[in-house]
Amino acid sequence: MGYFLSEAIRIRNFGRIVSIAGRYNMSYDNLLAQGKQAQVIHTSHFEKKDLERITQLYQKSLLKISPFITSRVNFKNAPDLYDQLIDDSFDMLSAVIEW
Repeated sequence: MGYFLSEAIRIRNFGRIVSIAGRYNMSYDNLLAQGKQAQVIHTSHFEKKDLERITQLYQKSLLKISPFITSRVNFKNAPDLYDQLIDDSFDMLSAVIEW
């Protein structure tokens, strides 16, 4: 199981691909990233300042989140979502819990 990033994103010159708290294999087109001189960053978690920056980019329409949302659940069904996250066969890139 994995995700091929070139299918999901567009990389700008000197752009960054940041993987935060990933669970699966991730691959990307090295030739595309090299040609754009992109940085590929892997981290185990994020900080408040990272969330603030993401929010700023989203508000300026510089970041599209919807292509990465693969599941949406009502908060009442959140326990089921967490059960699915434990199962390695569940194919989920990200989820939104709707309150």
